[in-house]
Amino acid sequence: MGTYYTLANFTRRERIEFAGVSGMKAAEIVANPQGAVIAAWYMLTHTDDDIAFVPDDRPFRGRPAYETDLSNFHDVTDEIVEQLIRNGDLTDHGTIQDGTDPVLKYRILRVRNRPPPPRDKL
Repeated sequence: MGTYYTLANFTRRERIEFAGVSGMKAAEIVANPQGAVIAAWYMLTHTDDDIAFVPDDRPFRGRPAYETDLSNFHDVTDEIVEQLIRNGDLTDHGTIQDGTDPVLKYRILRVRNRPPPPRDKL
C-alpha cells in the first residue's frame, strides 16, 4: 500500500492533505506538478516555521505521538489551493467523483504554463 505523507506545519498547527489534489505517496506528490507547486509554495511562504512531510506509518523525528497527531491540525489545503488559483499558479478544472467511494472527490488542477524568463534574466 505504501507510505502516505501529510505536509505539517508544527509552528502554526496546520496541515496540507494531498489526497484530493495529487496523491499522498512521495512519488505522487513529487511527480504531479500540482502537489509539487502546493508543497513548494507553502514551504517558501512559511520559511521560519517548523514544517515537514509526516509519514503515516512510523514515528516521526523522535516527537511524542501527541505532537504528530495531525487530526488536531487545521487543514489548510483548500485555502492554499484557492490562493494559488487566485495567484494564477494553478487553474481549476472542476472535480471528479471517486468510482469506488461516493464520498471522495478529486480536484482537477493544472499548473499554469508560464513562459520561461528571458535568457538575459537567468
